Amino acid sequence: MRRLIFALSAACVAAASPASFVFFDDFETGDFSNWDGTTGSGTDPGSVQNSVVYQGNFAARMSGSTTSGVVNGRYANFTSTGAAQPLFFDFYMKLGAASGNNRHYAEIRSYSGDAFLSGSLEQLLAMGAYNATTNMIDASGNVSTGSNGSKWQVRTAFAGYANGGWFVLDQAANRTTDWTHFRMEIGPNTLQVYVDGVAGLAAPISRGNSSTIDCMVFSSRLSSVNNDGYFDNMGFGIVPEPSSLAVIGIGLLAFCRRRR
Repeated sequence: MRRLIFALSAACVAAASPASFVFFDDFETGDFSNWDGTTGSGTDPGSVQNSVVYQGNFAARMSGSTTSGVVNGRYANFTSTGAAQPLFFDFYMKLGAASGNNRHYAEIRSYSGDAFLSGSLEQLLAMGAYNATTNMIDASGNVSTGSNGSKWQVRTAFAGYANGGWFVLDQAANRTTDWTHFRMEIGPNTLQVYVDGVAGLAAPISRGNSSTIDCMVFSSRLSSVNNDGYFDNMGFGIVPEPSSLAVIGIGLLAFCRRRR
């Protein structure tokens, strides 16, 4: 009976855990049809290819650049959401090289016009590899300047932090050329980033503006080395409310009583 309860509990948790996706793309269409356009001045807006993939048959490749200031990117718009809801931002990324002057990352944004570059920018949250001066945070929430090119980075652009709001994810593992899972969990006021399931910040940082989120962007930016970046399973959504999990639990208890 105990084994049955454990198995059913695990199954219910698995069924209830997936968040409500507002946007998701695993590139299995074989193209960028789920994305609304390109961004930046780069001449290579990326491609959907089948030689370097995390899961399935396809993943996106974003080109590195040897020209300073060049950006290659894609963006997708979706219905604005998330001003006061718990949110998540999730994707897999693989670098062409673990070290060096890399800037490959993905962002979620908010604009006053509820679409990419429509009106003023209200929110920008990013994760990935960044190569300039960043911040550090300790377990007590104290912020200081500290760069570490062997680690991953996160950005919260409207929280009033120095260095553009970039932070080193110093609690997580070093960069590698393996596929790496990034997950940002966003509360009404703070956020935390998980790299392959490990919290990257010693303490959560401020979310900044509590604006709704209306678009996703991923790109190669300002790199001085020609290392491509690869992306797969990119998603943004709303974390299920605890009440939804409670309903699942009540159903489980009722089932177990009937079994007895």
